[in-house]
Amino acid sequence: TAERAEMLKNRMSVADVRRLAEEDAEKKAEQEKKAEQEREAEQEREKKAECQRNDGMLATEKKKDEESCDAFLERVGGDVQRSCVSLCSIM
Repeated sequence: TAERAEMLKNRMSVADVRRLAEEDAEKKAEQEKKAEQEREAEQEREKKAECQRNDGMLATEKKKDEESCDAFLERVGGDVQRSCVSLCSIM
């Protein structure tokens, strides 16, 4: 790169330029690895939040179903009771 060419012009040894290039490459690789880990962590947080939202929605739906079931049993229970009263009055 231009930066390395400038270093050579400034009388740095080729070995020093290579060493600096390797250090730069290592730093860049570490930064990319950290960035990837952060992206993965963010995706995991988003996934967890989505699961919590879905769990909340499922709990709400289950509660509605239970309420509907209770209302049905109440209605049917009343019908059964009236039927028993009717049968008893006939007998």
